[in-house]
Amino acid sequence: MASNKEWKWGYITPQGQFAICPAFDGASDFSEGLAAVKTGWAAGYIDRTGAYAIAPAFGAAEEFRDGIATVRLDGARLCIDRAGNIIGEAPPAPAPEFESGFDPHYEFHDGLVRFVENQKFGYKDREGRVIVKPRFFDACDFSEGLAAVRNGKTSAWGYIDTAGRLAVPPRFRQAKPFRDGLAAVLVAVGTDTGE
Repeated sequence: MASNKEWKWGYITPQGQFAICPAFDGASDFSEGLAAVKTGWAAGYIDRTGAYAIAPAFGAAEEFRDGIATVRLDGARLCIDRAGNIIGEAPPAPAPEFESGFDPHYEFHDGLVRFVENQKFGYKDREGRVIVKPRFFDACDFSEGLAAVRNGKTSAWGYIDTAGRLAVPPRFRQAKPFRDGLAAVLVAVGTDTGE
């Protein structure tokens, strides 16, 4: 029997358990207790229980900052409050920055910074000591004590702790940083998600 995989975003705890089941076509990090999610072509906001706090009615939705989020509605960029009320037009979007492709600049998160050696990612502390040896094909910054990593281009993503120990086994097609105790992950629904 052929299997049709459908990929959906959900949210996991630092222990790797689903707090919000995979049901979304797009998902952002939590910010100020809400996360922008997309179902089909409509974006809205969910709370930490997975319930909609602001119904999906927007073409695009960004994270909340200082109680305000930018959304796109009928081609216009607008600002909304945490109740979903439109409070005005959004300022123009900043021009995209172009990277040269040389000397990537990484920042410290949770006291560690990513670095690359022999085309593998590792992590150093503020004194330059190697804390996690470079062994990952791809790696993200630490957030709330965990970092998403993967071992190969087609490998699944998992999470390590700040000592480099595996905290959440690799089983995600994509993985985002932890924010407010949850991380957005992409999994195939209708298949084993490790639960």
